[in-house]
Amino acid sequence: MKKTIKCKITDLTERKREALEREYEGLQEYLHENEDVELYSANKQQADRYYEEIKVGKEYPISVRKDLIDIQKTDNKVAKYWLKVRVGSVYGGINVPLKPHIQIPVQSGGVEYCESKILKKDGDFYFHLTIEKTVQAEKSYSGLLAIDIGQKYLAVSVASHRDQPKFQGREIRGIRRHYNWLRKRLGEKKLKDEIARLSDKESRKVDQKIHEIARELVEEADEHDELIVVGDLKGLRENSEDKGKTMNRIISNFPYYKFVKYLEYKANERGIRILKVNEHYTSQECSRCGAVGKRVNQGLFKCPRCGYEINADFNGVKNIFQRTKVALGNIPNVGAVSEPAHNSSEMVSTS
Repeated sequence: MKKTIKCKITDLTERKREALEREYEGLQEYLHENEDVELYSANKQQADRYYEEIKVGKEYPISVRKDLIDIQKTDNKVAKYWLKVRVGSVYGGINVPLKPHIQIPVQSGGVEYCESKILKKDGDFYFHLTIEKTVQAEKSYSGLLAIDIGQKYLAVSVASHRDQPKFQGREIRGIRRHYNWLRKRLGEKKLKDEIARLSDKESRKVDQKIHEIARELVEEADEHDELIVVGDLKGLRENSEDKGKTMNRIISNFPYYKFVKYLEYKANERGIRILKVNEHYTSQECSRCGAVGKRVNQGLFKCPRCGYEINADFNGVKNIFQRTKVALGNIPNVGAVSEPAHNSSEMVSTS
């Protein structure tokens, strides 16, 4: 598996900042056909290797060759991690302090550093370290954790070890609505810079929430030795047709694919397999009797045959679980398939 560890380059001395600025600006000049610029030779080679088509006005990161990645872990008060950056203006390079968003693993025991990048954003430098890690995937599981990607919630899940479904991510739609409202107000005042700043802030908030939900579900599956199964996302946007302009905007912006990507790499880190199943008719079939029904509204499913009423996303994830269980044949039943212990606004069941 591969993942990227994002590190901010902090607390630079004036000399080191100037050297890093020269190397970064030198790369931009080199890419825009200034062959005589002072630049570290390996950085030139990486530029020739990776950047074939250069767009006018666009800045490009410094590509760091994997054999040149030199990270040291220290007890230094400034930073725990230090990176040696090769630059053309300083013999031997410069050591810069890193502040990563997670711990940086030592390059051994199945962990390998890959080509990485130094980039600049809003005047600050960042090092994006790409690592490759060998993980042994589990061959058998004691249970199953099934996840449905909903329209009201980012994730609705049921699992072999618990009796109730879990609804997560509703607040993401609230974040989207709030920032869309703010952008509209700022747009009326033509404050383009403020709009861009708000969009970045919105993206960070949503991204953090997606990470939290994916991590929580993977940790739960790991703790209970469960295979993770998620509904295939194909057709979600097609199913959102004719729901109105505002709803279509929210659905088209909802981070389904990013969530599944995060879920996959977090699961891969722990050797847990992710199985994708066809969602065809899972939202239309009754999870109790199998008859084809329909949503009474966005949040409620009602079966025309047996009269079963249930939260629509809960009904969908139960079907995903049951289809997977039938296909695999040896997964214990899910507690949430039985009737919920109590009625609520999220789960409604009738006999």
